[in-house]
Amino acid sequence: MLLNEAQITWQKLFAEPIERETKIFLVAIPDLAADTQAVLEEKINCPVIIVDPYAVIECPDKSKRDAPICLAQGLARIPHIIVHPEKVQTNIVNYEFTPVVSGADFLQKLAAGGVKFLHHGGQRVRAVTNRMVSAEDVDEALQRVERLMNKLS
Repeated sequence: MLLNEAQITWQKLFAEPIERETKIFLVAIPDLAADTQAVLEEKINCPVIIVDPYAVIECPDKSKRDAPICLAQGLARIPHIIVHPEKVQTNIVNYEFTPVVSGADFLQKLAAGGVKFLHHGGQRVRAVTNRMVSAEDVDEALQRVERLMNKLS
């Protein structure tokens, strides 16, 4: 049943089947999810990463020059993006953008460039990172968002 839900939800969100290289993050207690992980990986044919909902996450010292730039701070530097980094307390970043294009079109073009965020209606967007997303991944996503926004405006 979980497999069907994953495939249906993916299809609804992105209007395409799950691609082979896609990482699926399963939020579950690791000891209880190992069998489910194996079945999903076999059936969906892509990596499934278990994310422990009770894991303690330590934030890097933000004063260090070599600390990775956080997604909210990076988005705030992109023209037409409206985000308040000081209000971000978790790995979830909600942001808006000025209407240079519709929200659905923006996210569709962004997804075509390899960055998938969730549309929250209108010009509102949700971006989520996790401990499996590297600083390089965040930087790459920010570059792609900025390139697209520059192209559209």
